[in-house]
Amino acid sequence: MNCYVPESLQVVKIAKSVNPDIITLGGGINFTLNSVNIAKAAPELDFIVRGDGEYTSPELITALENGGKDLDKIQGITYRGEEKIKVTPARPPIMDLDSLPLPDWDIIDMGKYEMNAFPPQWGKQIMVTISRGCPNHCRYCAPSLAAQRYRELSAERAFDLVQIDG
Repeated sequence: MNCYVPESLQVVKIAKSVNPDIITLGGGINFTLNSVNIAKAAPELDFIVRGDGEYTSPELITALENGGKDLDKIQGITYRGEEKIKVTPARPPIMDLDSLPLPDWDIIDMGKYEMNAFPPQWGKQIMVTISRGCPNHCRYCAPSLAAQRYRELSAERAFDLVQIDG
């Protein structure tokens, strides 16, 4: 989320101080729109995944597992080259969000990630995203600046995404 960029970069800095060999990456709308400046300002940040990360991130991980070869062939990343910050071409946005797999909620300890945004009597909550981009076309707004067309899950897929206890 936009409001947590400074905290996110602080986490990256702490991670690098604990283990300088750890690979760090950032993503999201702020990182997408301002990848070069953020990379310059945060030398502890190794990679930025721009735009939708569902295909870019696994490609990046595979490339890193193979010694970091051919990073310049991965669409949608910003990274530190030997001499300068490199920006690969953008990856097209995922238009059919229903094509993405559902999260495996069983492998996540939800107690670690619950939000306290609503009254406690409503029970535990997490935030799920069922759309990307924005249906409006404001010139000043981040999704418009990132050329993110509005996309959403179908109602059926959105209900599949959410598990309701009891």
